[in-house]
Amino acid sequence: MEKLTMEELKNELRGFRGTSAYYRPQPLLLPHLLLTDGTKYLAEKAKCYWLMNLIAELQLNPKIKNHPELRKIQFWRLHVYEKRDAHLIVEWDTDKEVYRHHIKHTDFPVGTFTLYAQAINLEYIGKTGKGWVCHLPSEY
Repeated sequence: MEKLTMEELKNELRGFRGTSAYYRPQPLLLPHLLLTDGTKYLAEKAKCYWLMNLIAELQLNPKIKNHPELRKIQFWRLHVYEKRDAHLIVEWDTDKEVYRHHIKHTDFPVGTFTLYAQAINLEYIGKTGKGWVCHLPSEY
């Protein structure tokens, strides 16, 4: 399969608005992570379930977990460079960076991609506790 450019990927995702369902990509390992129609499509199309998993895992990082502004919504930006390394950055508002994670290598398209993670009460899906819905900006 031919790799998509960032522009092609963003064009394919433009039509996603809201979601019809929530998906749990790894219910045993990461039971607190839900994907929308758009992020599920992104994970499959760009083969980046690793990105969703990384966002879920980073919720345990004290800088993220204990930050008062990140308890309801988080803005995640993936910056992929020509050399194929990347940074995943979480912000609580535009240019209000809280944490930066270096990724040594990725085959995600070169450029910048944004995802949101929003807190959710898992009772909504018949579970207990707090979780996160990872969604595209157009699905917010």
